[in-house]
Amino acid sequence: MSLVAPDSRFRSGIRYVIPRPDARPTRNRLEQTLASRQHLMWGTVAGVLLALWAALALLVRYASRTLRRQTRQLHERSRALMDSYQRLEESSLEAIESLNATVEAKDPDTAGHP
Repeated sequence: MSLVAPDSRFRSGIRYVIPRPDARPTRNRLEQTLASRQHLMWGTVAGVLLALWAALALLVRYASRTLRRQTRQLHERSRALMDSYQRLEESSLEAIESLNATVEAKDPDTAGHP
C-alpha cells in the first residue's frame, strides 16, 4: 500500500508517489503466508509418504519373490535329500542281504535255517 508523500510533486504531468514501507505485515497477509506454507508443508508430507509407500511396495514385492524362490529351492533340495536317503537305505539293505548270503554259503550246517 502506498501513500502520497507530503513532498510529492508534479513533474512533467506525472505525480511521483513514495511507497510507505509496512512496519509489519497485516494479519491477513500473515495468515495467507502461513496458509500457503501450510499447503506446501502438507504437500511435502504427502509426497514423502507416497515415496515411502512406493519403496515399501517394491521391497515387499522383491522380498516375496525372493522367498518364493528360496522356498522352491528348499523343496527341490528336500526331494533330492529324500531320494538320496532312499538310495542309501536300499544300498544298506542290499549290503546286509549279500553279507547274510555270504555267511550262509560258508556254513552248510545253518544254510536255509531261519
